[in-house]
Amino acid sequence: MIEGVSFTFVLWCMFFGAGGQALRAIIGLYKLYVDETRDTKAEFNLKKLGISLLMGAAVGGLCCLLFNDPLSKTDVLSIIAFAYAGVDGVEGFMKQRSQAIK
Repeated sequence: MIEGVSFTFVLWCMFFGAGGQALRAIIGLYKLYVDETRDTKAEFNLKKLGISLLMGAAVGGLCCLLFNDPLSKTDVLSIIAFAYAGVDGVEGFMKQRSQAIK
């Protein structure tokens, strides 16, 4: 056990990480919905959404190593931003890499 890191603290960090990823997903879904040239139902992938939310939670969980309990408002916004940007970077890398493998 790492000193100062409780199970509850890790869960809160994971929750905020998943929240940051949910924010990113909502923005992506809005862009998909607004674009009239794309079919929203055909392009929406529930499995990809679930995996990205889990990745956001994992990034948030790792953030418990950077921040101290109790979290300040700035810390919460930082975790949300880390999850938003971190998962975006990982998904972009994986998409580029998968296209290179084909």
